[in-house]
Amino acid sequence: MKVLLRLACFIVVLMSSLEADKCEEREDEIILVSTAHEIDVRSCPIITSENKGPIIWYTNDGETPISMKRDSRIHQHKDKLWFVPAKVEDSGDYYCAVRNSTYCLKIKLAAKFIEHEPNLCYNAQAVFTQRLPVAGDGQLVCPYLEFLEDENNELPKIQWYKDCKPLLLDNVNFTGITNTLIIANVTTAHNGHYTCRASYTHLGEEYPVSRVIKLITIVKHRITTPEIVSPANETMEVILGSQLQLICNVTGRVSDFVYWKWNGSIVDEKDPVLKEDFTQLENPLNKRRSTVLATLNISVVESKFFLHPFICLAKNTYGTRTAYIQLIHPVPDFHKPMIGILVMVTLLITCSVFIYKVFKIDIVLLYRETCYDFLPKKGIAEVTNENIKKSRRLIVILVRETSEFRWLGNSSQEQIAMYNALIQEGIKVVLLELEKIQDYEKMPESIKFIKQKQGVIRWSGDMTEGAQSVNTRFWKKLRYHMPAQRQPPSSQHQLLTPATQPDLMEKQPREVHVPL
Repeated sequence: MKVLLRLACFIVVLMSSLEADKCEEREDEIILVSTAHEIDVRSCPIITSENKGPIIWYTNDGETPISMKRDSRIHQHKDKLWFVPAKVEDSGDYYCAVRNSTYCLKIKLAAKFIEHEPNLCYNAQAVFTQRLPVAGDGQLVCPYLEFLEDENNELPKIQWYKDCKPLLLDNVNFTGITNTLIIANVTTAHNGHYTCRASYTHLGEEYPVSRVIKLITIVKHRITTPEIVSPANETMEVILGSQLQLICNVTGRVSDFVYWKWNGSIVDEKDPVLKEDFTQLENPLNKRRSTVLATLNISVVESKFFLHPFICLAKNTYGTRTAYIQLIHPVPDFHKPMIGILVMVTLLITCSVFIYKVFKIDIVLLYRETCYDFLPKKGIAEVTNENIKKSRRLIVILVRETSEFRWLGNSSQEQIAMYNALIQEGIKVVLLELEKIQDYEKMPESIKFIKQKQGVIRWSGDMTEGAQSVNTRFWKKLRYHMPAQRQPPSSQHQLLTPATQPDLMEKQPREVHVPL
């Protein structure tokens, strides 16, 4: 009986050996690169339909089975190949085989273990690439950590780093949940290398586990409706009967439709007044975007065009945009005429003030000569008597003389005139210097008082050269201080100069009082 049992076992082993010789072989094209000095676990790359029996791992010769002992650095545990930890020299080919009595599949896979690059916490060959769209929340998943799950299928705590620096998980910008990093509002600034680190305890000893993820943000081209840059629902002042050009500027895709409407109707191609032109400009930075200019040429602005707005429409399969221009009659502008009037008035006032300052005396004298009526002719005695009573000026002529001061005349009219001028201030006194007088000490107090109060009018030049012209400054000042003449005297009076009065020059009186 025992002999028969041994014979049966031998036959089974022999058949298994024969079946093994007929194994189907396949090579996995994916080469997994991992970091050395960390624990690493590999799975047999078979699909569900191929999993028809137990999995056995072999070394690079494909014949030597991997040890099943847990304390071996490289061993098989359940269906997986363990490196505790992996070393650079462990790089090479490994085989996993699936066997049963009728089926055998052997798969060759390559494993590569590398060191970190200098001054970095990772090697670029052992990086997993993940992409996230911008303008939204995204997730980074730390890959190939299933073997770290405990009996409750829970993963250990994972620490995250960005570009080898610890990442703050503030639950606002970054949030860590198991093996997932949630990034709020992804932007291009989030590009970089993210490292997830954990630890695994094997037979009472901890070993590090890390994965490096390269994040690449992508900008998705959102398909939107066309955008009307101009017009922006506005009004435009135009003159009736003038020519006009309306431009609709639209940014969108090449396939967008842009056109004008008025009074609910599309512009007719045969319309003699309204003509449409279209221009398309490509965007050199974005081939998908372009600019379309729809130009509406109005040869003559008619009154009916003020009743309804001109509407620009831009549409595609995703929507329609509209914008309008309402024509209005121009509003009269009163600002420019008002400004012109104010400027003219200001210039007129300025010029008038300037002319008055310069020609004040001439203006007053001209006014007196042209605007006062003349008195009717009367007798000389009567006119003289009335003028004395109505006198408003007293002229005092001063000359130099070595002898003492004396009055030229002692008439009652002269005395009354001087009294009215000094005491009652009824007559204005005008002092005339025919020669420059240096010293007024010998003059009467009344003359000193009058000179100090209102000054004198001085004759300029040599008196023997003849009377000055009436247009000279002296006579203008004298006439300016005189009252307006209502009636010319019946007989002409003339102030005699020393040249015309020889006797006067010989006597050289110091004062002459002429009441007018």
